[in-house]
Amino acid sequence: MDAATIIVVTAVLSSVATLAVIGRFWARKLKKQQYGIDDWTTLASLLIMWALAAVTLKATSIGLYDGHHFNISKTGGEPKEAGVEELISKYNFVKCILLIAGLGSVKLSVVFLYRRVFKVVRGFNLYSIGLIALLAAWTVSFLLANILQCGTRLSALWTSADDTLRYCKAAAPATYGFVVSDIITDFLVLISPIPVVWRMQVTTAKKIGILAIFALGTLSTGAACGRMYTFVEARPQAKTPWRKISISQIALY
Repeated sequence: MDAATIIVVTAVLSSVATLAVIGRFWARKLKKQQYGIDDWTTLASLLIMWALAAVTLKATSIGLYDGHHFNISKTGGEPKEAGVEELISKYNFVKCILLIAGLGSVKLSVVFLYRRVFKVVRGFNLYSIGLIALLAAWTVSFLLANILQCGTRLSALWTSADDTLRYCKAAAPATYGFVVSDIITDFLVLISPIPVVWRMQVTTAKKIGILAIFALGTLSTGAACGRMYTFVEARPQAKTPWRKISISQIALY
């Protein structure tokens, strides 16, 4: 993906997300409804998204993600390869922290929204509580997995190939776990309102219409599948430990 594409896609998606959240809060105000935890977790997701977009645009602006040399740390007109890889690893690490926190808050915001809509249904109430606990544990677990993927030697992610191989053995299993569980948790969130909607006393056409609205969440699941595909395809092509796709590098996608 070239720099121009990354910049355009990041700017457009960030703008769309921002307008959607503004519209959500404005609608609550017009209807004189109280803001709920679903709204605040959505806002938190937006703030994290802004931070992730800022990091992505900064990295792109210095040429880290377009396959060309970036414009700092030059020696004799060209940057040192080790310096390039080190900076990429540092940017990717920060982006991954933001990615995991953002995904976790988005998933939680959707479940909280479902609870606002279906709070009178006892069975769903119990299921949603369990799902919230699962999503919170998922988020914290993978944040810790990313931070501790090299044990207590976090700098091994960007110091040298030998250090990466020696101390970061947990990176690959953690990444596999992340991309797979991301899809699973998306699926659990996506299907959660189906039984409730299907028992509603409305026509089948209306039930399908309601489910079709909730089915917009498949966009998130599609993105999760894309991250897994990227990881599976890119990993065998890795030539050096720095270029092996880890949790941190998945953040770009």
